[in-house]
Amino acid sequence: MKRIRPHGSQGQITLAVAAAAAVIVIAVAAWWTIPQKSIFIGAVYPTSGGQGPGGIEEYRGVELAAQLANSEGGVHGVPVALHLKQTDSADEAPGSVESLVAQGAQVVMGSYGSTISLPASLTAYRAGRMFYETGAVGDLGMLAAQEPPPDLGSLVFRFPPAGTVLGKSAIDFIANELARDYP
Repeated sequence: MKRIRPHGSQGQITLAVAAAAAVIVIAVAAWWTIPQKSIFIGAVYPTSGGQGPGGIEEYRGVELAAQLANSEGGVHGVPVALHLKQTDSADEAPGSVESLVAQGAQVVMGSYGSTISLPASLTAYRAGRMFYETGAVGDLGMLAAQEPPPDLGSLVFRFPPAGTVLGKSAIDFIANELARDYP
């Protein structure tokens, strides 16, 4: 029997698994708070321009997670309805989130781009909706020392580490690991 290997890098597979977990957690939270015929999850991702290819890839991970949840009967029998709003720039983010909320989105996911993430998360927070960041690494005032960040409250979550965490880890690695091998 021929072994089938998944397409994509290990990072892409990890992101898809994380997106699946995020969709399920968010869907359960939405199900507990607002019983409806479906759980409406809005998505804001770039689909064109320089960030388009990455945004599409990240959205596909979220889409696969929603399909997986629905193939298992949804969340307590309620299907997940995922709606994408193309958001190619920071200027488009507030309007995209507002449009999804007006259509009934209980949760908004996004955004792949750090420039899109902050205005999208702020708009979702101000509308009283949960925002779950699946990929952008720009700081949103969400460093570990802040509980919760004063400007985003407890409705904004992120899967990826912030850029400051990645940068600090890189410097620590150079100072503590590489430096001992070189004079």
